[in-house]
Amino acid sequence: MIWWPGAWGWGAGMVMALVMLAFWAVGGWVVLTLVRRPGPVDRTIPPTAEGILAERFARGELTTAQFEEQMATLRAAQRR
Repeated sequence: MIWWPGAWGWGAGMVMALVMLAFWAVGGWVVLTLVRRPGPVDRTIPPTAEGILAERFARGELTTAQFEEQMATLRAAQRR
């Protein structure tokens, strides 16, 4: 290698190689992170049979007698 006045020699080449390697490593990490990123998670709790009955009763679709009868039927079925 020809040594020019003010040249850094091998040190500059090594530093540039390490910086280029770090640049591509960070770029690859960013791309992989964006590609493998999970979608939105549905955290809602699925409605239970009792919850559905309570909602129907609250909307006025069921009378008190119907609500109590169906709740008793559900609870009897759960005990089996």
